[in-house]
Amino acid sequence: MKKWVSIASIWEIAIEYRIGKLDLTDPPAEYLSDIIKRGGFSLLPVLFDHALYVATLTLHHKDPFDRLLVAQSRLEEMPLVSADAVLDSYGVTRFWDAPTE
Repeated sequence: MKKWVSIASIWEIAIEYRIGKLDLTDPPAEYLSDIIKRGGFSLLPVLFDHALYVATLTLHHKDPFDRLLVAQSRLEEMPLVSADAVLDSYGVTRFWDAPTE
């Protein structure tokens, strides 16, 4: 199975790092590209149809990045990796392996 990472996720990481909401040891620009490459991920662009599809979604979730990821998941018929169970209400296939203690 091919593994994808959405440009929307990269964008959210960059914003959250910049505003101090995401505490990282180094700026994501210094290592994120390498992590994506080493992980064997392909980049999923944000397309016109993805952006417009967001307007058709009910407001179960108000986070614009998560809503865009839902749109991509539904339109591209690919599962979504997220810890946010609210996304299940959109009918997407969601995976999350919670860490065990």
